Amino acid sequence: MKYDKPYFSYPGVIGQEPSATGRPAPGQMRHRPLISLEKLTYNERRIIDLLRSRGAASRAELARDLNVSAPTLTRLTANLIEKGILEAAPGKAQGRSVGQPSKALRINAEHLYTAGIYFDPDSIHCCLANLMGKMLAQRRYDVGDRSFAAIMRDIGTITREIRAEAGIGNDRLIGYGLSYPGQYTVDPNYAVRIQQFRSWPEINIGRDLAPYFDGPVHRFNDAKAICLAELFYGACRTYRNIAFVWLSYGIGGAVVLERQLYMGQSRNAAEFGGLFPHSQPRPSGQDLLDTLNVAGLNLSRLSDIGEQHRNLPVTIEWKERAAEQLRWLCLVISRMLDVEAIVIGGTLPPWLLGGLVERLQAAETLGEDFHLNKPDIRLSQFSATPQLGASAIPIYHAMHPTGYDGPVIKGW
Repeated sequence: MKYDKPYFSYPGVIGQEPSATGRPAPGQMRHRPLISLEKLTYNERRIIDLLRSRGAASRAELARDLNVSAPTLTRLTANLIEKGILEAAPGKAQGRSVGQPSKALRINAEHLYTAGIYFDPDSIHCCLANLMGKMLAQRRYDVGDRSFAAIMRDIGTITREIRAEAGIGNDRLIGYGLSYPGQYTVDPNYAVRIQQFRSWPEINIGRDLAPYFDGPVHRFNDAKAICLAELFYGACRTYRNIAFVWLSYGIGGAVVLERQLYMGQSRNAAEFGGLFPHSQPRPSGQDLLDTLNVAGLNLSRLSDIGEQHRNLPVTIEWKERAAEQLRWLCLVISRMLDVEAIVIGGTLPPWLLGGLVERLQAAETLGEDFHLNKPDIRLSQFSATPQLGASAIPIYHAMHPTGYDGPVIKGW
C-alpha cells in the first residue's frame, strides 16, 4: 500500500483562514521536525512496530524475529537510538530466563509527539500524545455550528490551547492526525459527506485541510483511525489480524491484516455500513434516532439519548434487532477473514454499546454451521477518546512499515 508524502502548510497561525495566495507571510517558517522520519528504512520501521506490540525486546530477539543478522540489527538499532526513537529498557528482555540477561530496547515514548483531532456532528476531541498513546493534554468541545468553517476554527482554538499547555514545539511534533466520519470516494482527496454535514462544500482533503495546521496533516476516517489506537495502544496490540466496527450515526469499520491497515483499492475496505442499506432498518445511531422519533420522542443528536430512554419498549426492541444484525455481521467477518478479534466501539450511549457487545460475547456461536472458535469480541477502549486514534495516524505514516515507499534493500 502506498501513501502520499507528508506535505507542509503555509499559514503560520493555526486556525486562521488561508491567505489569498496560499504563501507564508514574512517570517513564517515551514514545519521542521526534529528528525527526518521519512528517511526511516523499512527494517527500522519493522523494529519499531515489533517493539510496539511487545513492549521491549533484546537485540538478539529482534534479529531472530525479523530474520536479519546480528550486525545488521545492531546498526539499525544504533540509528534509532541516535534519533531518539529507541532507548534501553530497565531490567532484562522479555522471554529470557537463562544465561546473562540481554539489555532490552523499547520505544522512547517521550521524545516525539503527535496531535490528534477527532470530530463528529456532536463533539470535537483534540489531544497531544506521546509515541505510546499517553495524552499530555486534551480538550473536548460540543459542536454548535456544524459548518466546515466553524468546526475548523474551533479545532484551531483547541489545538493552540493543547500545544501551549504541553509546551511542545514544532521541533518535537511529528504531525497532525485528523479523523471524522465519511467514506472515501474514488479520488482519495475527497470524502463522501455524511447527512449531518450536508451543508459542507466539497472538501479537497489535501488542499482545504492543510491551511488550518502548521505541520504535516494526515486524515483517515473515524473507524480506521480508532482502529489504529486498538492496534498501537489497546488490548489488541499483540494481535496480527483484527476487525473493527464503529457504530455512530452511521456504521464504519476497519480491518488489520498482518498488522497492516488494509485500505482496499479505493480506501473503502471494511465499510460495513454498506451491508445494511439505508432503506432498511440498520444498527446505526441515525436509525436509532429515527426509530425513537417515530415513537413520539423529539431527539436530534445521539447525545440527546439518556438513561431515561434505556428501558423504553422501543429502545429494547431496537437493541434486540441491532444485536442480531451485529451477530450476522460478526459471522460474515469471521467467515471471510478468520480474524483473532472483532472490536466494537462507537458514539452510541455507553450502556447501549456495552449491552450489544455483552450479547455477542454471550452467544455460544455466531451462526448455524459455524464450528470454529469465535473470535475474541471486545468492547473498544477508545470510544470515549477517539482523538487517540487520530493521534496515531502520523505515527502510522512516519514509522509503520506500511508507510514506507522506498526500495526494500536487504539489511535496510
